Amino acid sequence: PQLNESKGAGMHHVAFTFANLADLVQAYKQRKELGVLPTWCVNHGPTTSMYYTGPDGNQIGTQVDDFASPGEATEPMQGALFVGNPLGTDFDPEELARKIWSGVEGSLLKKGLRSGRGCLCSEARFSYCRVANS
Repeated sequence: PQLNESKGAGMHHVAFTFANLADLVQAYKQRKELGVLPTWCVNHGPTTSMYYTGPDGNQIGTQVDDFASPGEATEPMQGALFVGNPLGTDFDPEELARKIWSGVEGSLLKKGLRSGRGCLCSEARFSYCRVANS
């Protein structure tokens, strides 16, 4: 079948969860060395995720949970920020790697991405990414 052709019911993607942002970035770097780049990097609020699309259109997601438990994620997902932007904030994986390797605490990065502050976008193409890096 052709890509983008309606196939009816199916699977959108499979997701793999990493323990922390440093592990997520390490996996990104390993794939990058093989010429495999993510098609979308986004902090959804509950997760910080990198999506990859294979030549056949199948997708995998690699992610880190941004909260210690599902209960902790409930309140922010009911807030105005999530309601106004349910897809999340795009980020540049190279900038995330630089911040992780320079010693910025992962929990601070995840919080900044969720709030739109400290945005790690490579371009200010989205209204929620027009916030200066903190």
